[in-house]
Amino acid sequence: MRIAGVWNILGAPDNEPKETAMSMMDKLKQMLKGHEKQANQGVDKAGDYVDGRTEGKYRTQTDMAQEQLKRRIGPEDPPPPAR
Repeated sequence: MRIAGVWNILGAPDNEPKETAMSMMDKLKQMLKGHEKQANQGVDKAGDYVDGRTEGKYRTQTDMAQEQLKRRIGPEDPPPPAR
Protein backbone atom coordinates (compact mmCIF):
# COMPACT_ATOMS: atom_id res chain seq x y z
CA MET A 1 0.00 0.00 0.00
CA ARG A 2 1.52 3.32 -1.09
CA ILE A 3 -0.37 5.89 0.95
CA ALA A 4 2.16 8.69 0.50
CA GLY A 5 2.65 7.75 -3.17
CA VAL A 6 -0.99 8.27 -4.05
CA TRP A 7 -1.54 11.39 -1.99
CA ASN A 8 1.48 13.10 -0.59
CA ILE A 9 1.28 14.56 2.89
CA LEU A 10 0.67 18.03 1.47
CA GLY A 11 -2.57 16.75 0.01
CA ALA A 12 -1.99 16.66 -3.75
CA PRO A 13 -1.44 13.81 -6.15
CA ASP A 14 2.25 13.39 -6.96
CA ASN A 15 1.79 14.75 -10.48
CA GLU A 16 -0.05 18.00 -9.56
CA PRO A 17 1.70 21.32 -8.88
CA LYS A 18 2.19 22.47 -5.28
CA GLU A 19 -0.11 25.50 -5.85
CA THR A 20 -3.01 23.09 -6.27
CA ALA A 21 -1.97 21.25 -3.13
CA MET A 22 -1.91 24.41 -1.08
CA SER A 23 -5.23 25.73 -2.33
CA MET A 24 -6.83 22.33 -1.73
CA MET A 25 -5.38 22.16 1.78
CA ASP A 26 -6.54 25.72 2.47
CA LYS A 27 -10.08 24.81 1.39
CA LEU A 28 -10.02 21.70 3.52
CA LYS A 29 -8.81 23.65 6.56
CA GLN A 30 -11.63 26.18 6.06
CA MET A 31 -14.17 23.37 5.95
CA LEU A 32 -12.78 21.80 9.12
CA LYS A 33 -12.52 25.05 11.05
CA GLY A 34 -14.25 24.57 14.38
CA HIS A 35 -14.28 20.78 13.95
CA GLU A 36 -10.62 20.06 14.62
CA LYS A 37 -11.38 17.52 17.33
CA GLN A 38 -13.62 15.46 15.05
CA ALA A 39 -11.11 15.69 12.19
CA ASN A 40 -8.27 14.49 14.43
CA GLN A 41 -10.45 11.62 15.65
CA GLY A 42 -11.08 10.68 12.02
CA VAL A 43 -7.34 10.73 11.31
CA ASP A 44 -6.79 8.40 14.29
CA LYS A 45 -9.57 6.08 13.17
CA ALA A 46 -8.25 5.94 9.59
CA GLY A 47 -4.73 5.20 10.84
CA ASP A 48 -6.01 2.43 13.10
CA TYR A 49 -7.93 0.97 10.16
CA VAL A 50 -4.81 0.96 7.96
CA ASP A 51 -2.78 -0.61 10.76
CA GLY A 52 -5.41 -3.31 11.18
CA ARG A 53 -5.68 -4.09 7.48
CA THR A 54 -1.90 -4.25 7.06
CA GLU A 55 -1.43 -6.11 10.37
CA GLY A 56 0.82 -3.29 11.60
CA LYS A 57 3.34 -3.72 8.78
CA TYR A 58 3.29 0.02 7.99
CA ARG A 59 2.64 1.29 11.52
CA THR A 60 5.63 3.66 11.55
CA GLN A 61 4.65 5.26 8.24
CA THR A 62 0.99 5.44 9.29
CA ASP A 63 1.89 7.12 12.58
CA MET A 64 4.07 9.67 10.76
CA ALA A 65 1.25 10.44 8.31
CA GLN A 66 -1.24 10.82 11.16
CA GLU A 67 1.00 13.25 13.02
CA GLN A 68 1.64 15.33 9.90
CA LEU A 69 -2.08 15.50 9.11
CA LYS A 70 -2.89 16.49 12.68
CA ARG A 71 -0.31 19.27 12.52
CA ARG A 72 -1.86 20.49 9.27
CA ILE A 73 -5.41 20.38 10.67
CA GLY A 74 -4.48 22.26 13.81
CA PRO A 75 -4.95 21.82 17.54
CA GLU A 76 -8.07 20.08 18.85
CA ASP A 77 -8.92 23.06 21.05
CA PRO A 78 -8.15 26.18 19.01
CA PRO A 79 -7.80 29.42 20.96
CA PRO A 80 -10.99 31.50 21.22
CA PRO A 81 -11.35 34.28 18.64
CA ALA A 82 -9.98 37.67 19.67
CA ARG A 83 -12.61 40.21 20.58
